[in-house]
Amino acid sequence: MIITRFAPSPTGYIHLGNIRTAFFCWLFVKQNNGKFLIRIDDTDNKRVLQKYINDILNVLRWFKIDYDDDLIFQSKNKSQYEIMLKQLIATGYAYKCFCSKNRLTDLKNMQIKNKVKVKYDGRCLNLANKHDLDFVIRFKNNTCNKTSFFDLVKGLIEVSNLEFDDFIIAKNNFNPTYNFACVVDDINYNITHVIRGEDHISNTIKQINLINALKRTVPKYVHLPMILDINKNVLSKRRRESNVMYYKTEGFLYQAILNYIIKLGWSFKNQEIFSIKEMIQLFNFKNINKSSCEINEKKLIWLNKYYMTHSTTQSLYEQIIPIKKKIIINYNLGPDIKTLIDIYKMRENTMKQIIISNFYLYIETIDIPDNYLEIFYETKIIIILLNIYADIKNIKFKWESNNIKIYVKNIININKISFSKLAIPLRILITGCNNKKPIYDLFFLSGRILLLKKIRHIIKRVNI
Repeated sequence: MIITRFAPSPTGYIHLGNIRTAFFCWLFVKQNNGKFLIRIDDTDNKRVLQKYINDILNVLRWFKIDYDDDLIFQSKNKSQYEIMLKQLIATGYAYKCFCSKNRLTDLKNMQIKNKVKVKYDGRCLNLANKHDLDFVIRFKNNTCNKTSFFDLVKGLIEVSNLEFDDFIIAKNNFNPTYNFACVVDDINYNITHVIRGEDHISNTIKQINLINALKRTVPKYVHLPMILDINKNVLSKRRRESNVMYYKTEGFLYQAILNYIIKLGWSFKNQEIFSIKEMIQLFNFKNINKSSCEINEKKLIWLNKYYMTHSTTQSLYEQIIPIKKKIIINYNLGPDIKTLIDIYKMRENTMKQIIISNFYLYIETIDIPDNYLEIFYETKIIIILLNIYADIKNIKFKWESNNIKIYVKNIININKISFSKLAIPLRILITGCNNKKPIYDLFFLSGRILLLKKIRHIIKRVNI
């Protein structure tokens, strides 16, 4: 059975590169009826925070990326690491190093001065055990050979072991470093495929050497191309725009983001839009690009607009609820959010914009600039507004979009006024500016009560 894992470190918020790795793992497993595990690499006690663990789980839940078995926490596997560490020491593949930080710093400075590769010099390799001193455990690196593996994306990768020193695999009290803990967990959970970013290639070489020393089976490796931000920098957990949940709060749909990230490093012919079912059917390693890819926000917006247009109002409403809660306006004053979505889902780029760009529909009075206010000093316009006010108070027809359109057209005909001559003051009255939005929609969405309040406000302001 194929078994793979997503192993984030909870030292920062999940970014697009992280979720792409998780999604590719998930697609591969779904395609092959395998098992997908989530392992929280929480051995870094100083930097691990619960809020980052919560973020990992919230992101997976939002994208509907399900996993098998219980969550795995490295911090709970310490006894397994100690057993394997002692095995490596006993077989001569690892040893305790008692060198002080000062000694290692002096060694490094000397090597830099002499222009030689910075690496540990093996001083403690044959020293007797010093029980009263702090120590780290180093892996005895085989400098005589090359380590190679066949990457399912990049092909054959071969690195001389001279590139590495006797690297540290555990700190004092047998606390494992990332590479060692990762190897032990991959062994114990029978991981068959390791899918991760290409920045881990050097780690992969170290881990293969560790697995061979432990006499276990080496998994297959897939290294994904790096994702660069708009400034061509590698994505960082600490940049706001890299944070996946940032896109959620900005009103992007999870379907659009999944479609976007599958295209970051993978392609199938010239197809741009993929359903989840198609992604599972078509995804493969051979179509993953070898070169880095860059964030293209215009492409993400295009995809988001596509999914908004092709989604039901109800499904969009379910995704806008958490956004709605964070935008503080009087939702009781304006139109129902579902009505707003139904009208603007094909016109706005994000769910957040649907609310933000229509905020004036939830505000009783709009601060109209003086240059716009001048239009209301025209007698004919004021008379029309007063008539509209009287009509709305005593209106007989049902407040529906088609009825509103008929009513506005009648006003134009009765008053022998052009459409623009009426539309401009009505837009300013409702929105505070001449924003070119369809006047029929603005009139309908404002509703009777809000229109009455805004007409009263403008009449009072121009002292009529």
